[in-house]
Amino acid sequence: MFKKTWHTSYEGIDIKVDNAWSVFGGTKEAIFINGERVYFYQGLVFSFKKLLTFKNPFSSRAIFGAAHDFYVNDTKITVKLGNNAQGTGVACQIFINNEFYYGDDEVWLTASSSG
Repeated sequence: MFKKTWHTSYEGIDIKVDNAWSVFGGTKEAIFINGERVYFYQGLVFSFKKLLTFKNPFSSRAIFGAAHDFYVNDTKITVKLGNNAQGTGVACQIFINNEFYYGDDEVWLTASSSG
């Protein structure tokens, strides 16, 4: 299992991100702003149950990751979660007002969404 935590602050705003990924254990993501959990996702990467019912057994959400936007007063916080560029672990980027602020150089295959 790949698991990592990113923790930073910006002008008194505390930002903490947990990201974990495992082929058989699935994915688990949590975002905390000022100590409050503002986002949580947990899902399987592969489902044998779906495979047996002839449905797509892979979860694209668990594989590709996503971007989430949050607002604290006039500050826009965007958190991108997904795989690292090598595909061998988890990654996170934190943007403040659309400018890169903290985290990994790249988050591979991040889809856009709102949190």
